[in-house]
Amino acid sequence: GYQTTHVPTEHSALSFSPGQADADPTYGHIAFVEQVKSDGSILISESNVRGLGVISYRTFDAETAKQFTYVIGK
Repeated sequence: GYQTTHVPTEHSALSFSPGQADADPTYGHIAFVEQVKSDGSILISESNVRGLGVISYRTFDAETAKQFTYVIGK
């Protein structure tokens, strides 16, 4: 029941497909979009990639960012 898009959207959830960008090969992964930069690249925060409960950050370029699914909150 949530709206999804492939357009990077600030403060949305980013849903990685299984195996996408080093996500779990069976379940995928979820992250939070902290910022969409003017060049279309994105900054995300995520947990449990570098250890249980550890929050880390990654940046993806604009072309890669367009490949992800973004879940818009209600």
